[in-house]
Amino acid sequence: MKFHLVVPVHNESEIILNSLKIITDSLERTLVKDFQWKIILAENGSTDNTLQILKGINDKRVEILCLSKAGKGSALKESAKNFLLNSGDIFGFIDADLSSHPDNVLNLLEKMRTEKVDIVVASRFSSKQSIYENKLRKFCSGIFAFTVRTIFFIRVKDIQCGLKIMNNKAAKMFTECEEDKWFLDTEFMAKASKNGLKIAEVPVEWKEKVYKNRKSKLNLFRDGGRSLSALWRIWWRLHF
Repeated sequence: MKFHLVVPVHNESEIILNSLKIITDSLERTLVKDFQWKIILAENGSTDNTLQILKGINDKRVEILCLSKAGKGSALKESAKNFLLNSGDIFGFIDADLSSHPDNVLNLLEKMRTEKVDIVVASRFSSKQSIYENKLRKFCSGIFAFTVRTIFFIRVKDIQCGLKIMNNKAAKMFTECEEDKWFLDTEFMAKASKNGLKIAEVPVEWKEKVYKNRKSKLNLFRDGGRSLSALWRIWWRLHF
């Protein structure tokens, strides 16, 4: 089985090499026999020296995808297109800050194989081991997930967790989504649910601050307002 795991990378010069080592060590240890895996570092419009650092990586298991346009969503969609062109079997992605540890990937892959589903998502809300340092963020994340589930009739508890895997059918649908930034996950889950794709959820340990000195790119007040317009855009596309 050919498995591509994508890490969206934007201004992550301080953590990316350490995160990459953790990911490669994890996949080397857990996916020994059944998977031919590759890590894709999807660098998208960094303004620090992230790109220079990535160019210095010499590892056949790692591929660097350089994109001029910033945005997690656009980076993931381009990575999925590359995956489909290379005839992969399973496409996945994980956040560079490793809030969801890569050891969880094996559990998602096993879930996909045993239950024969199209998509498996990691769930912070189904696990008692999730650690939030910002209680307001935990509350807002829960409210947003509840709102999305209600509007789009999605049964999955956790919409936005940055660890997901999918098969070719789902990856093609993923590339057809239009959101370019944080709300690609929301659009994809809504679109997949509406079109009857089979989705499973796996509880994972999730930690908000793996890297203590890394500044979060999420602004609750700014992104809270953006979420309302994003939900409207996504609802409109799905219905009209």
